[in-house]
Amino acid sequence: MGCKPETFSGTEGPVGIMRWFEKLEAVFRISDCADRDQVKFATCTLQDGALTWWNSFAKSVGIDVAFATPLDQFKKMMIHKYFPRSEIQRFETKLWNLKLEGTDIMKYTNHFLELALMCPNMVTLEYKRIKRYIRGLSEDIQ
Repeated sequence: MGCKPETFSGTEGPVGIMRWFEKLEAVFRISDCADRDQVKFATCTLQDGALTWWNSFAKSVGIDVAFATPLDQFKKMMIHKYFPRSEIQRFETKLWNLKLEGTDIMKYTNHFLELALMCPNMVTLEYKRIKRYIRGLSEDIQ
């Protein structure tokens, strides 16, 4: 906890949950958190509605089983709960239609990276990410 992890309450929206995951994983690396303890640690950062959701899940399966949940499965559960498919589709549409407006490449790049984080299945492979990025640039920049 000395690494001061971010908390998550469930109201932060899709970008918030993905950033929470990123920050958690950074804390795991910095603190050398063992794989078996990552879900236990992550759930200590939950607040409000997210904590209520976790406590309900833990009560239904038992706390030992809940804490034994692999991190990838925990993340999928959290995404299912707090990043509904309709929101994912909205971000995918934005990523698919993203175009450079004007000449602000830095703004375009930041928006692209944020959307790519939200839609990892669209740009899983590096060459797909590069192709998608270039497609949104104006012809003279391409």
